[in-house]
Amino acid sequence: MIAPVCPSNADFQTYPENQPVDFLKDVISISDQPFPFWNAQRQALHFIFELPKQKEFNVLVEKWHEERGATSSLSEMAICPSYQKIIGLGKEVAVPLILKRLEEEGDNPDFWFWALSVFDIDNPPVIPQDAQGKFKKMAQIWINWGRQNNANENWS
Repeated sequence: MIAPVCPSNADFQTYPENQPVDFLKDVISISDQPFPFWNAQRQALHFIFELPKQKEFNVLVEKWHEERGATSSLSEMAICPSYQKIIGLGKEVAVPLILKRLEEEGDNPDFWFWALSVFDIDNPPVIPQDAQGKFKKMAQIWINWGRQNNANENWS
């Protein structure tokens, strides 16, 4: 257990003095209080916890592209070890990163739809018959779904 770092002790007038805190639980639970250091703490938490996952995701995407090569087989793409590891990141991590990636890929989206279909997502988007197999249309449907369902709240 470590005590949170702040500019001065005056910032902790309502917080018990000299009491150890569980960093994640207590610092996050006080996030709604007007502590001047909170923005810096939130940015530090993002750097510590979010950026490594983003980096891991990016490394896995690059490995996946190497593993699959120039195959056009969707099932071969989906069974690549790195693709499976991306799924293994879990829906809380993988879905926002995949949706962000789909948006970045623009008119040439990659094959993320298998991964998205694996996750137990409440009210997933319905892909109309005329959009099935059309990656650009499918990507836009998923991106819109992400925005409507706050799945993209961590997007920059």
